[in-house]
Amino acid sequence: MIASWNKSPRHQLGCFLRLDMENTSDTLPNYGDSLQNTSFVVSWVQTIPLVLVTCVTLVANGAILVMFVTTKSFRRCRNIYIASLAMADFLIGCTMPLSIMESVYYPWSPIGVACHIYLIARHSLLYVSLLSILLISIDRWWSINYPFSYRVRQSRRLAISAVTFSWFLSFVLNIPPIVIMTDFQQHNSSKVYNKRCNSPHETHFVYLLVTSVVEYLCPLVALWILNCSIYFRIRNQFHNVRKQISRKNSMSNITGVSGTRKQSDDLVREMMVKQDKKAACSLGMMVIVFTVCWTPHMVVQVINSKCGQCLPEIITNVTFWILVINSAINPFLYGLLNKEYRKVLGRWMHCYSRRRTFRIKEAVMYWNIMPMNGADKMRDNGITYMNAVKEWSS
Repeated sequence: MIASWNKSPRHQLGCFLRLDMENTSDTLPNYGDSLQNTSFVVSWVQTIPLVLVTCVTLVANGAILVMFVTTKSFRRCRNIYIASLAMADFLIGCTMPLSIMESVYYPWSPIGVACHIYLIARHSLLYVSLLSILLISIDRWWSINYPFSYRVRQSRRLAISAVTFSWFLSFVLNIPPIVIMTDFQQHNSSKVYNKRCNSPHETHFVYLLVTSVVEYLCPLVALWILNCSIYFRIRNQFHNVRKQISRKNSMSNITGVSGTRKQSDDLVREMMVKQDKKAACSLGMMVIVFTVCWTPHMVVQVINSKCGQCLPEIITNVTFWILVINSAINPFLYGLLNKEYRKVLGRWMHCYSRRRTFRIKEAVMYWNIMPMNGADKMRDNGITYMNAVKEWSS
């Protein structure tokens, strides 16, 4: 032991340093564990809002679809386009869990055929959502600008054909580029878990620019033109109706003759114009939200394809989720702002209490109409029925 110290001072200094590191290694904090805990917390902070968006998308659009299926009065031509939009948004919500896994847990990604199916479903359903909003705008524009032609020519068959064609067109436009072009973009490794399920055309600037103009910019311009036309048309109709009503009121005051029927007709026209105005406002809000949600993602895609993915990954993820949030907002725009949908939703929410109240009132009526001098058997049946209702309602 003593002989081991009869060496060079450098060796002795090394021994002291090694002993000191061995003694202090247990007292130093474990930075690896703290980093793992921090990344775990960050992952959950990112995951919880995305899961909430997914749940809202599925529940809200699912409720719209159930209303359309169960309520017979909803199966009109106009609501067929809304049902198509709700179906597309609902299926987009079904793809959101995979998007969450890909955004939060970066090394994970679907591969092979699963990647193809995921990309085809995501891109096609997003385009169906866009075309459904366009069909709703065209239907509203047609009904306001040409009401007589709309009533004569519009039919369920025409609406179903338009919806079917929009779904077919969306899948036809998105399947060939994804299947034929390059499948994956690798990130500095040949291992399977480092492969990313990205769109194969995201690095082709010319192709992406052309498709963005054709599939996004042209429909967006058409949406704004249609909705501006609807807005100005309704505003002119509203002003004309108000002028006619004020003119007729002034004439009736001068002549002393009251045209009750004409006034009622004018009031009906004013009410119809107000209904069209409310529907146009909800549609306009839908178009504004669509523009705000879609434009950042399309711009980021074009910039990344030009500069070779120069933007940070977080910007791409944020703009993508802003795009997807549009599917969660749509049912609230045409649901909460529509009186018919609010009525059905309120009926669902108060179904249990209304049913219980109806049963109790029925029992009370049955008890009151029983003859006082009748048979004891009817009175016993009434008491039994009242007890059953009390047990059921408690």
